[in-house]
Amino acid sequence: MKVAGMLALVFGSAMNTVVVAGTPCAGDPTISIRVMTLNVKEGIGAPNSSTYEAIGDFCTVNDDDGAGPNMGLMPDIVAFQELDLGATSDLTAFRDEFLTGYNIRTASGDGFNFNAILIRPDWTIISSTNVSTPGPRNAVKVRLGIPDAENDLIVYCSHFKAFSDSGSVAQRTAEADQLGQLAYTDLQGVGVNVITMGDYNAHSTLTAIDSSLDGVFNHSTLSVPTGLKNLAVEAIAGQGIGGPALIGTFPGSNSRLDYICLDSELAAYFDTNTNGSFSQDEANGAGFVYWSGDDGGVMSNGNSGATSTASDHRTVVFDVLIPRDPASVNACLTDITGAGGMPDGMVNVDDLNLVLSNWGQNVGACNAPDITGDGLVNVDDLNLVLSDWGTMCP
Repeated sequence: MKVAGMLALVFGSAMNTVVVAGTPCAGDPTISIRVMTLNVKEGIGAPNSSTYEAIGDFCTVNDDDGAGPNMGLMPDIVAFQELDLGATSDLTAFRDEFLTGYNIRTASGDGFNFNAILIRPDWTIISSTNVSTPGPRNAVKVRLGIPDAENDLIVYCSHFKAFSDSGSVAQRTAEADQLGQLAYTDLQGVGVNVITMGDYNAHSTLTAIDSSLDGVFNHSTLSVPTGLKNLAVEAIAGQGIGGPALIGTFPGSNSRLDYICLDSELAAYFDTNTNGSFSQDEANGAGFVYWSGDDGGVMSNGNSGATSTASDHRTVVFDVLIPRDPASVNACLTDITGAGGMPDGMVNVDDLNLVLSNWGQNVGACNAPDITGDGLVNVDDLNLVLSDWGTMCP
């Protein structure tokens, strides 16, 4: 029997296994999804080029370094900026090789490059919009239906105007104001969550230094919060993987910041002390900046130079929790046996025996008897059965 609320999915002829971040088994009131944004700096590269292969080493659902576990970032949604407008086929080739079956949605560019969102294939694309912006590049807006999620998810991918001259700042400010207004309007509807991603080209998230992004978080005409939270990990120094904090996506004197912003409901999951603000540790719980040199290439299939080869930016990754439809929550996960693969209504010796008979086996995450969702049948699963022993399940 497969526990409701799929964690591991098989896509495409290559039989790639995509593991969603976290342990979203059906007893969890949330579903964990992994989103990432990356400015690829003028193109993802042609097949077999160093840039193309380097990005594939970390932004992949494949085991890209040969036999063994896949150590890539395994994203569910990817937002790319600065894709080469003259080589759109490169993105399709990249998708086919590294993100098999993922759906691509794009916006028109500025004559040089464009933005795109890639979405895992088992999610429903309800709508996709090419958003005309006050800046040089249009934004992508996608509305998604995610299995077992309580709400639709709206995702934006933007690339704001760069540079610090007054004209560029004014243009960037107008783009930020527009994005905040759009997100605000979305969030006035019922049954939606919103995530915005992209290269916003601000020098700092601190408004005292660069106020051009204020409109993302505070409606520029209504003077009310837009509903998006300034929770990008780089906003408060960021988190390296096993190393020092990174102030900018690319540490240097002219660093500008890439963002992932969550609406208030999604951000609240990471406000662990419920005080309405976010500490460094709380922000780090939401996401991280990935630099392959920081972890020796562990999360880039062994390529310690992947991110330096691929871009002058650093990948920003968030493991977002979205509310699960209450009707899909299984409140009795440990009832894993019964006729025809259906639960029999009690946690008893049959459930215990199923755990013991598969002891030490990798049965696939969230497949019974892997109750905890870590892919292995072990003492954690046994303890859950014992803690529910004799429970009558509805």
